[in-house]
Amino acid sequence: MLPLLCHNTLTPSTRRFAPCPASLAYRSGHKGPVCTLKFAPIGGVLSSGAWDGTVKVWDVYKSHNVETLVHQRDVLALDFRGDGKELVTATSAGTLQFWDLEEGTVKSVIEGGKDVKGGRKENDRMTADNNAMGRHFTTVVYSADGAHVLAGGNSRYICIYNVATSMLVKKVRSDEGRRTAGAKRQQHTAHQYN
Repeated sequence: MLPLLCHNTLTPSTRRFAPCPASLAYRSGHKGPVCTLKFAPIGGVLSSGAWDGTVKVWDVYKSHNVETLVHQRDVLALDFRGDGKELVTATSAGTLQFWDLEEGTVKSVIEGGKDVKGGRKENDRMTADNNAMGRHFTTVVYSADGAHVLAGGNSRYICIYNVATSMLVKKVRSDEGRRTAGAKRQQHTAHQYN
């Protein structure tokens, strides 16, 4: 078992990590670094996801592992649906997996690697096609009603998926608002001086 590691020190592509301060370290039950933690909205349940490809579901009052959810790749992010009965996980393979926590089984899988894949900057030597960094989600969150999940990663895109249909609803550029606001400012400025 490894001690808990600080989230902001993890970089899956380089496998570099640093331990948290001693006051935060404890035994996690994982065989690899823990990179995501989330409390369920109800019931005293905590989930931890790690690079060993597992999610551990813990009863925080009894301090023991209730369930282990096994993945094929590293787990990078997770979130509970509002009722605490479903969990979504993001893996280094670019997938989002939806877990029924009462049964401990996968309900559905979204292959999101191509959806999150972004473009490149003007001076970048790497393109979106040869850069593995942008092909997985590093954060995922349910909408308030649990009908959608939002997922983002190391690209400029945020993807919104419908949970029931496992379909991409919208792909938003994270800099879209700034681009639009900048264009409106330029138009306004040009209008003032003409």
